[in-house]
Amino acid sequence: MYSCMLVLFLLYLLGARGFDIFKIFFNEAFIIAVINFIISLILAFIVCMIINNSLKSETGLLITLLNVGIRQVVLMLAISVLVAVLASALPVSRIARKKPIDAIRNSTN
Repeated sequence: MYSCMLVLFLLYLLGARGFDIFKIFFNEAFIIAVINFIISLILAFIVCMIINNSLKSETGLLITLLNVGIRQVVLMLAISVLVAVLASALPVSRIARKKPIDAIRNSTN
């Protein structure tokens, strides 16, 4: 958190506006969210296939019980992006309210 605060204040001192700083941190969080989404989507497909295959072999069911469709994909993407927005917006807005000199004084104690 301390390094994030120093980056924020350095950007402020270089003349960046609050929205510019939010965009930088949001883009970083969005990239992490997309990677998280891709990994979770792959794992969801694998787990559904494993469960469906085990149910078919053990019970003899000829139907697919679990299915990852477009609705689940969109929901997973929406949750990933929402978490990314909240995870980047809340700390940045809290740190941005502080004056740079006050934050440096508090962090050195």
